[in-house]
Amino acid sequence: MRNGLTLIEVIIGVLILGMIALLLANVLIGTIDLFGRKQESQEIFSNAQIILDRLTREIRQGSQVLDISSATDTLGKLSIQLCTGDIRSFSYTLYNGKYYFTVDGEIQAGPIKELRFIGYDFNGTYTTLTSTIRTLSITLVMDNNEKHMTLVSLRTQVQPQLSGIFITEIMYYPASLDKNGNSQDERDMEFIVLYNGTTYTVNLYGWRVNRTTRIFDSPSGSFLLTPGNYAIIGGKDSNLTNFYNLPSSYLYLKTQQRGLYSANGEMPDNYGSVVIEDDRQNVIDQVDYSYTWGGYPSGNNYYSLLRKSISAPSNDPSNWRNSLCLNYYTSSLYVYCLIPRLIINEVMYYPPTFDRSGNNRGERNMEFIELYNPTTQTINIQNWSINNNRFNTVVVGSWNIPPNGYAIIGGSNSTLNTSYNIPGSYTYIRTRNSGLGGGTSLLPNNSGNVVLRDNYNNIVDQVSYSLTWGGYRVYLSQPPNYYYYHYSLERKHIFGNSQDPANWESSNILNYYFLRLRKIGSIIYYYHYYSYCTPASKNSIMP
Repeated sequence: MRNGLTLIEVIIGVLILGMIALLLANVLIGTIDLFGRKQESQEIFSNAQIILDRLTREIRQGSQVLDISSATDTLGKLSIQLCTGDIRSFSYTLYNGKYYFTVDGEIQAGPIKELRFIGYDFNGTYTTLTSTIRTLSITLVMDNNEKHMTLVSLRTQVQPQLSGIFITEIMYYPASLDKNGNSQDERDMEFIVLYNGTTYTVNLYGWRVNRTTRIFDSPSGSFLLTPGNYAIIGGKDSNLTNFYNLPSSYLYLKTQQRGLYSANGEMPDNYGSVVIEDDRQNVIDQVDYSYTWGGYPSGNNYYSLLRKSISAPSNDPSNWRNSLCLNYYTSSLYVYCLIPRLIINEVMYYPPTFDRSGNNRGERNMEFIELYNPTTQTINIQNWSINNNRFNTVVVGSWNIPPNGYAIIGGSNSTLNTSYNIPGSYTYIRTRNSGLGGGTSLLPNNSGNVVLRDNYNNIVDQVSYSLTWGGYRVYLSQPPNYYYYHYSLERKHIFGNSQDPANWESSNILNYYFLRLRKIGSIIYYYHYYSYCTPASKNSIMP
């Protein structure tokens, strides 16, 4: 009988234990190495987020670019002035043989391999002139070659004026017939529109027009112009509510005399001045217009002179033009003035290709344009068009858009009612052709036009957008994760100018998120799609 292990058995046992220990050591080393690489990757991604978040946050509060490096510089520099007046400088520094991102000379994150800045103007055109830069393209490459790209716009600045009350529209050469086809005196058809750009209510009683006549009467009984709203001023004998299709939100005021110009006369039809003074005779705003600026009739078409932006000077000729909004027409003439009957309220010009359920619909079928009815009347939009693409089929709702109602317009092959999360009651209409850009064309992803026409082919509203206004896609790469952020372009103020860049921004409410997985070889790639928009509901950026 054996009482123990032989020497050979002991040696074999030791060898087996050694092999097991060696195997466990290799597994442990591999696990530690994998954990280390993952931790390093997460740290690099975190550093990239720190850099992009800091740049995005600061640039959005910037008023102007002071200095920018060449677009060819892989390691660039940028200096901006913030709205507070402070100056912020973004650059890089060499530390321990590697480059790090700095703000005002202090290291924030890194290491990095590339930091490139490219400037674009209001129209999305590349520029090196710092005073015209409104949007910046940022390219960031981390030390492990992870690449990130984004577009960020500077904050839109409103030039300060004495009171923040602006002249925004002048009807100095009105039609001789009102909306009912009745003949009227030119003095009774003239009007001036004021906008309250302040944050407080302003009492307009006793204010003076053209240094000759004071605001003296209010059909509604109120002289208080609230923030973000409009007042329309007519002469003593005017009846603008019956002469024009007057927006219900407008404060209608009358002056002491019949004419809005000196000596009780009408405003000049070629050259003239419109001066607004407060009740202490302080000049609040002044426009020295010319018929060459706009507002002059052409054939049977009559136009008001419309301000493009309150951010630009009152006496800049390029800041004025003919109104594009048809207010009324008779058998013999057309009158363009005031806000549209129906407005373009939201534009999804760069949508994701995947819908909320993960179906690949294609960009063409995910585009949409939202219309809003700001009036107190129901509007029938049968046979209307977007970019000459006729409205063809009602999918949800009817042709009649009620007061404060929404209509969502998509291409002929779109399925917007199932592609997006759309709450409440609304109308969804498909166009005759597949493209909202005109015919079968897509809406351009950088800059383009959206023209709404009625069944008589009259322009009702028009938006000439640019990527610098908002709505542009943001892409971030952190393999194996790829992030796609898509935003609609939203209107800020219902009664604001459709062509004012300050009246538009990217949506900030998430409508849906979709994760797509794709396996290539042994690697799984993750594609994250975020869609920010507010179809058939109040825009996220509205006050």
